[in-house]
Amino acid sequence: MKKTILFLFLFMGTIVFSQNNQQLNRFKKCSYSFTGELSSENKIKLEDSFNDYKEIKNAKVKYKPDNKSGEVVFEYIEPNATGEGDKNTFSIVSLKETIFKFNLIPLEFVTY
Repeated sequence: MKKTILFLFLFMGTIVFSQNNQQLNRFKKCSYSFTGELSSENKIKLEDSFNDYKEIKNAKVKYKPDNKSGEVVFEYIEPNATGEGDKNTFSIVSLKETIFKFNLIPLEFVTY
């Protein structure tokens, strides 16, 4: 009986650890660089636009006015797949369109 209980505790501990480890790997640090003029007001609006996506959190705009270039740094949260046929509706193209809305030219998308 003791061996059975010990086995169950070890087995449940392994399952819990495995699930927690999967959740940690869901976050990816990304950035999208751009060029163009960006006012202080639009900088905040651009951050807010990125943070409006449910798959993105902690978006921050780093902008250098002298070079007229910058990047949006953010964390991308990969959604859990609930079935074989599930597809992620989020795309990088939507981020590119968001950058275009601020009259900026998107350059490079990078995942760290």
